[in-house]
Amino acid sequence: MRRAGLPDPSWVLPTELCLLAAALALLLVPDWPRGFVAVQTIPSGSTVTPEDSPGFRAPAWLPVPEGGVRITVTLDGYSPADTLVLPGDRNVMVYLDYVFPVTVTSRPSGAAVLVDGRDAGTTPVTLGIAEPGRHVVSAVSGRVELRETIVLAANTPSSIHFSFPSEAGGGLVFIPGGEYEFQGGPGGGLPPRTVSVGDFYLGRTEVTNLEFCNFLNSMDPRAVPDPVLGSGKTAFLSDLFACDYPLEIAAVEAGGYLVNPGREGFPVRGVTYAACSLYCDWLTLVDGSRMSFKLPSEIEWEYAASTGDGRTWPWGDSQPDGSLLNCSDASETIAARAPEISDGFSETSPAGSFPGNPWGLMDMAGNVWEWCSDLQGGGSLTPQGAPDTIGCLRGGSWLSSPGDCRCAARLLLDAGLGYPFAGFRVAATMDRQ
Repeated sequence: MRRAGLPDPSWVLPTELCLLAAALALLLVPDWPRGFVAVQTIPSGSTVTPEDSPGFRAPAWLPVPEGGVRITVTLDGYSPADTLVLPGDRNVMVYLDYVFPVTVTSRPSGAAVLVDGRDAGTTPVTLGIAEPGRHVVSAVSGRVELRETIVLAANTPSSIHFSFPSEAGGGLVFIPGGEYEFQGGPGGGLPPRTVSVGDFYLGRTEVTNLEFCNFLNSMDPRAVPDPVLGSGKTAFLSDLFACDYPLEIAAVEAGGYLVNPGREGFPVRGVTYAACSLYCDWLTLVDGSRMSFKLPSEIEWEYAASTGDGRTWPWGDSQPDGSLLNCSDASETIAARAPEISDGFSETSPAGSFPGNPWGLMDMAGNVWEWCSDLQGGGSLTPQGAPDTIGCLRGGSWLSSPGDCRCAARLLLDAGLGYPFAGFRVAATMDRQ
């Protein structure tokens, strides 16, 4: 029985529980808002996300606790931004930097992509570059690196496609076209300038004695030595090799032509410009593909030798040594223009004896000078007044100094004659129906 004047004990316990719950709630609230701050973004419509809280669309009022709150502002196509908002702030303006989308693809795909030397994924990839201005985008596949410079100055997408050189069969390498700084000197006085090159194919090595002998046997299968000319020569052979030194190919009494034993894999030399052109025409007929074979132009040759990046020699800018090319060195007894190095060959070396350039092209420096298609160096490419019989050769030879084996070096000679230091390699385009 409850005594008179005492409170009803039935409400005491619930009241105590409510007070305890309120105290716990106060303890669990980390920080009560001390104010509201207006958050605006440029561009507007960005998502503002306070730490450990859901995001909201700007502009909006943001509750800010006493210690402040860090927010992240995001918007597609722009770089995210972080900032600290304090309760004393009245207005906070957040500026987002535009991201330039750049799509990079390659053939084949899977090439490593670098932007200004920093890793940026593998192709195909769409990059977001925040800084406007000039950037160098590179793609690397194996030993080959291709580069392109882009200028980002407008809010428009950009795309870059890289085509990598590849073995094309028949001893050819596919050379992707592009723009590069043509040097064309010394030796002809050509001004450096930017030129464009289309896709083409180029022989991995120089044409060998065996390959040229196959051509001779196809064109003149019943040839026998001419006793008047001597040394296994024929009238046809003498027309193609307008020179007075011993040849490495000869007609035989049984009929046809043979290469001197052991010289099959060496580059053919002593051939005239016309002989090289005739070989290319023959190869176009017998090849059986849609390829049209020709001599490379000066511009194509230099572009391929330098991999389009202006390097001094096919391997780069480091000084030559005997492991990189066959030139006039201590092993060469006629001139020995670079006696400080030795390549081990007194004259020519077997085609492909030295490392190729990054595009897989062998002997683009030294061994034999290589005829190009340009008579007069291509008209506008040589000094005025050069006769039509003057042709241009590239690459240097076993009788050249290392300096004359640079990618930009050129030699002008009478196209109607053959030289013991001159040969050729074939180029091709896929333009036959």
